[in-house]
Amino acid sequence: MSCQVTDYQIGVRNVKFGTNKYQKSCIMTVADVAASLNNKYFVMHQPDTTKTKHVFWFNVASGGTAPTGLGTVTLHEVAIASGATAAAVATALNTVIDSLAWAASIISTDDATHIEVTMGAYGETWWASDTKNTGSKTGFTFVNVQKGRVRVDLGVTNGDTVLTKEIDQLVVTAPQTGAYPLSTINRGMTGQCTFELKTTSKESVARLIEMDGQCYTTDDADQKLICGYGSENLFKSSDVVADVLSLEDPNGLTDNDIHLMKSKLTLGDLTFSAESEWVLPVAAEGYLDPTVDSASNFIMKGPLNKLKSF
Repeated sequence: MSCQVTDYQIGVRNVKFGTNKYQKSCIMTVADVAASLNNKYFVMHQPDTTKTKHVFWFNVASGGTAPTGLGTVTLHEVAIASGATAAAVATALNTVIDSLAWAASIISTDDATHIEVTMGAYGETWWASDTKNTGSKTGFTFVNVQKGRVRVDLGVTNGDTVLTKEIDQLVVTAPQTGAYPLSTINRGMTGQCTFELKTTSKESVARLIEMDGQCYTTDDADQKLICGYGSENLFKSSDVVADVLSLEDPNGLTDNDIHLMKSKLTLGDLTFSAESEWVLPVAAEGYLDPTVDSASNFIMKGPLNKLKSF
């Protein structure tokens, strides 16, 4: 077995990431036990420019009180009976979510306690999640299904862009020739692209952190944005955030554009220095995109709009 590794220095590039997608989540409800869900709430954000925050709170047997002190949020009451089953809770919640203009939901045909939520517009936003206030948690499970996206221009790279591809090859030999190779069989490929971005805005940093970590706003009047790395994303597929990465020719020559058809961006080591310009180091890990023609579903050179519509 052998590996063939090739590095390409492709110079300064304009970087674009993503395709138009709806964000999708799955909410798994629990049963109410003697009004245990009363006044409990969870959070969702719209995929709009300000990521408008929405709070869904449970009013059990008309004995609840809407949460306060959360800052600028839109409240949605979910009325349920005391002792409601998890399926009854899901039905009540589904009715509230599905009535909204910016989201649609259905109850899973496989499990009556699972609600599948799809945002009504393209774009990324923070994941649906339980409140961070311990005493007000619903105890629901929230599963990230697909990160919403609109194609975004990440800006121009700082210096060279390096594209690395490694082909995994099986060497074929025959006993009569000893150790001499007769042929090789291509068994697959891995690819990675590394570059530095000059755009260092808060939004750019948050976007890159969220690929591997998590971002949310605090449940208080300040509503501070918190982004970080933790255990919440353990054992979760990167497929929910992976998307097409385009390294465009800065002169507008689309024939020279290079694309990783599916990739996940990872923020590298940040260096804060008074002597040099602050940049964002990025590594993009490539994956196979089975929705694209097999001749170019890993790395592609040429006009992307000939394969996908944007």
